[in-house]
Amino acid sequence: MIDRYDALVALREFGFDEKRETLYKLYETETFFALRAEIINQLAKDKDPHSLLTLEKALQDPAVQVRQAALNGPETFSANQKQLVI
Repeated sequence: MIDRYDALVALREFGFDEKRETLYKLYETETFFALRAEIINQLAKDKDPHSLLTLEKALQDPAVQVRQAALNGPETFSANQKQLVI
């Protein structure tokens, strides 16, 4: 698990165009809440529409840490508009 977390943290240095699809796939398959929270922390800084949909999905995550990560990213999240309102 630690090696997967270290790999995710290393992705912080990459641009969204390089890591976006990987983060989406990892979020869908990862079972450990801390790793899902790290994925959401990174995606919360991206304004791509699919990232926003993933953030919306994270708001329904069973783990409170993942929901917190989704809420801590944008100042205000408008689910109706599917965009960040800052």
